[in-house]
Amino acid sequence: MVRLLLLIPLLLSTAGAATLAEDYGNLEGVWRFQTDPAEVGERDGWAAPAFDDSGWRTLVVPGYWEPQGVTAARPGQPPRPTTPTLRWTDYDGVAWYRLRFTVPVDWAGRPLLLRLGSVDDQDRTFLNGQLIGETGAGVKNPVSIPRRYAVPPEAVRFGAENVLALRVTDGGGPGGLMGPEVSLLPRLEGTPMVPSDDRPLVERFANPPGRARILKIVHNLPDQPEAQAELLDSLIRQGFGGMVTNVSFTDYLRSDAKWEAFLQTVTQAKARGMALWLYDEKGYPSGTAGGLTLAEHPEWEARGLLCAEAESTGGPVDLDLPPGRLVLAAAYPLRDGQLDLAGALPLGDSVRDGKLTWQAPPGVWRVLAVTEDRLYEGTHAAISLSEHQPYINLLQPQPTARFVELTHAAYAARMGDNLGQYFLATFTDEPSLMSVFFRPMPYRPLPASPELTQRFAARHGRPLAEALPGLLGPTAGAAKVRYDFWQSVAELVADSYFGQIERWCAAHGLPSGGHLLAEESLVGHVPLYGDFYRCIRELGAPSIDCLTSLPAQVPWRIAKLIGSVADLTGRPITMCETSDHSQRYRAPGDERPAQQVSEAEIRGTCNRLILGGINTITSYYSFSGLSSEQLRKIN
Repeated sequence: MVRLLLLIPLLLSTAGAATLAEDYGNLEGVWRFQTDPAEVGERDGWAAPAFDDSGWRTLVVPGYWEPQGVTAARPGQPPRPTTPTLRWTDYDGVAWYRLRFTVPVDWAGRPLLLRLGSVDDQDRTFLNGQLIGETGAGVKNPVSIPRRYAVPPEAVRFGAENVLALRVTDGGGPGGLMGPEVSLLPRLEGTPMVPSDDRPLVERFANPPGRARILKIVHNLPDQPEAQAELLDSLIRQGFGGMVTNVSFTDYLRSDAKWEAFLQTVTQAKARGMALWLYDEKGYPSGTAGGLTLAEHPEWEARGLLCAEAESTGGPVDLDLPPGRLVLAAAYPLRDGQLDLAGALPLGDSVRDGKLTWQAPPGVWRVLAVTEDRLYEGTHAAISLSEHQPYINLLQPQPTARFVELTHAAYAARMGDNLGQYFLATFTDEPSLMSVFFRPMPYRPLPASPELTQRFAARHGRPLAEALPGLLGPTAGAAKVRYDFWQSVAELVADSYFGQIERWCAAHGLPSGGHLLAEESLVGHVPLYGDFYRCIRELGAPSIDCLTSLPAQVPWRIAKLIGSVADLTGRPITMCETSDHSQRYRAPGDERPAQQVSEAEIRGTCNRLILGGINTITSYYSFSGLSSEQLRKIN
């Protein structure tokens, strides 16, 4: 393993030239920055050591320039619109970074390597005015290529001030030096390794193994072996214990080249002692295999009973019906606040062209119109920040079986039946029934499938259609009807999706993990799963997510819930997908500025989760503004 010297913070000032520490991330911090919309910088000597950059603004590296205030459009160009994930107008074009530092005298005679990580998009890099590397217009997708430039000895001023200048060209979207690790160091021999599990407890506590460190979620692995090695080097040097990963989302599951890149990276990662989880979907919610599950089987799409309703005290009633096949149209007298089922009037003959039109007699009436149709508009699948596509019906076993065949079995076909030799667990992401609307809709949903209709009738001795008034309105015995209905739902979801995946995983040497949707509220548990606890108990590695990184807001009680489930079912692994999403994401119309979380807040968040019973932290953190040294301390 590469051994580092004692960590010495590099204080990057704008007035002097701090001496570089022999430590990864030693160029991170405050740099000088200037946009160059007219592209005159190289002609005018902006790369020269003697150039006066004292009038330039400062930015923090690594990081994009837009969230640090560089938001002016190019002269003569209209501002670009903002999006939910890019809440600023972006500057596109050429910009320059400059940094002054002293290279230690004792580095003379040692080959030096400049690591910039990811640059968005192209760069020309100069040291003391000499071009030492560039990744330019002829390179496909340059942002995905980690920059590693060998530094010619004659370009370096050992024991004296040096000036590193970068000309960066951004072709669209955010731009900047993204790192995640920005360093100038002597080339070090050996391959970075993660500390092993096979050590005494005292050593493991002081220097944790991979599974006890944060696991970064990485969905698109590099294609080239050099870039794969650089990714793993960087993760380990920053203290991460491993990854949650998958075959690339690009041409998902169908590209031989992407499969080869995945297999190469996973093999390297395991050889370095990294802990790995296997992500099971292209985005979320899990179950669609990037749309492939339903491609030849549209009959497996999520379906529901859709209820429109109206009340009348007599007179005309006009009610727009939900889409789909009519299941029920009836009017019920309301007596003492309850539907009088014996006095129901069928209204099927009053339905024409998607509308129920009826003349109600005197009295108080509740009108119910129920249809059966696909569930998509307004659901989690339609409003997620990932793929927007129809979702599978979790009440049916067939779509989950097909999902497993397309995803899990594809990994086993390429890696062998014992996937546990590579991965600690699988990671399923927010599968749920689509029977909750996340934006206003003119009707209410209930989950539906032929299997549910059959199970309800078999278990409770009456057709589900007869129970609909009790599910949708106040009736005598409504509580029992609803309990019976949602119990049947829970049994089907728990077995058809979660149980089916867990059984497959157990037969292939690893537990099934991942988290459900809206764990925090009991109100969401029933319509999303029937019985949240029945479903979560089917996971071999029960998990949650935590979208905030402000410790006071961390849902510690949900961590405790998952920890309790694990204790009761004998599951040794629990996990939380952790991020600063709530601090960074802003929906359209939300003008609040994004909030940068600190090292202390990330640590406090993880501590509250661990105290509640979580023992694995996976991460979608942006880690914006944090240095490599701070990441090592967190890990």
